[in-house]
Amino acid sequence: MSLKYRIPIMLMIVFVLNIVLLFLFVFFYTVPDLQEGIAIYQEQAVRDVDEIAAYLEDKSYDEAIAFVTRKTIEDRQLSFVLENVITKEQILVSEPRWGGMNFSAMRSVDLAEGSYALFLRSDVDLFYSLDGTILRLAIIECFVLFASLVIVACIMHSFYVKPLKHLAGEIERFHKTDTTLKNSERSDEIGSLERSFFHMTEELRAEKENQSHIIASISHDIKTPLTSIMGFSERLIKKDLDKDKQATYLKSIYRQSKNIEAIVDEFDEYLSFSMNSVNTLQKLSVSFVCESLKDEYSEICENQGVVLELQNQCLPGSSVNIDVVKMRRVFANLIGNSMRHNEIEGLEIRVAFENIADDVQITVSDNGKGVPEPELAHIFEPFFTSDKSRKMSGLGLSICSQIIKSHGGDIKAMNIQGGFSVIIHIPVWIDVPSGPFYNSR
Repeated sequence: MSLKYRIPIMLMIVFVLNIVLLFLFVFFYTVPDLQEGIAIYQEQAVRDVDEIAAYLEDKSYDEAIAFVTRKTIEDRQLSFVLENVITKEQILVSEPRWGGMNFSAMRSVDLAEGSYALFLRSDVDLFYSLDGTILRLAIIECFVLFASLVIVACIMHSFYVKPLKHLAGEIERFHKTDTTLKNSERSDEIGSLERSFFHMTEELRAEKENQSHIIASISHDIKTPLTSIMGFSERLIKKDLDKDKQATYLKSIYRQSKNIEAIVDEFDEYLSFSMNSVNTLQKLSVSFVCESLKDEYSEICENQGVVLELQNQCLPGSSVNIDVVKMRRVFANLIGNSMRHNEIEGLEIRVAFENIADDVQITVSDNGKGVPEPELAHIFEPFFTSDKSRKMSGLGLSICSQIIKSHGGDIKAMNIQGGFSVIIHIPVWIDVPSGPFYNSR
């Protein structure tokens, strides 16, 4: 349960518990005390009127009035009424008090002048009379509030403060030792925070492993040509070689240096595409993209004895919203790979565009030797390459995958009829704007 619901519910439970405990205290202690107090005050009123009536027997009327007046002065809670039994004439001695509980009693008194009814009324301040009960109620309420606060504090510490302190400790340990953390099973915000931190640590660990893999791959890719360069350089320094041998060694050094340059450039390009994920999109017709590819690669392929076939099977008006510079990098990598890794006679490269559902499917295929099936699942991973000579770092297809996914598309590779094919899907637009495809580099 979420904390925004759990904490108010917990406070509501504490509040209800407090009310219930107070109700029980009032019901079992305060009410009996109140009833007992009422009985005591009523009995006291009866005793007082009995004593006064007994004293006034056979006294004169004036003596009776003087006596009860003195009583009201001595005890301001008392008030009296003398009523002539025959004439019903009433004499009020002292005004009654208001605002509290009152207890009444009546007795007949035979005075010298005749029979009278003596009415006594005792006014009692309820708060003053129940001061002991109220004090106990206040003590109980303070105890209940204190106990409630202790319980709430224990619950808060056990369920919230302690997990947060534990999480803080885990963060500190991860910072110092890179330890493995457990995923949280809590369903509240603290659990969400713990899971977020767990996933963050997993991502950081994966990123760290990826960085280590990048360093190892770059080191391995550079080490081979660098070893050759050092070997040829050492021979040039230590041995007297003829000019033909020197020229051969210098060409080898230059060739290996170019390999290192290609690896560094590809790695730099990989970092550039990884960090700059914002696309500058242009809406271009598929037919325009197809013609632009033809203009760009027809002569290059022809010079190398490669047949380039471009097919546009898309519906008229089909267009794509693409980053021109990045998509040129995709086509350059795919077509370049086919030309570089297929040293066969009669190499054919086919680039086909067609509508598939809401996408434009772009298929770049060749009739070369293909890629071993176990390697297809890893071909878009950074630094994976089937080039055993390691002349390239294996980042090209990974860059292509990043670019296509940043366009909201997908990319996959497969062997078809012995050759290698890369299939790309990009969302299609039925609109035909004009725009330069190869005016920017």
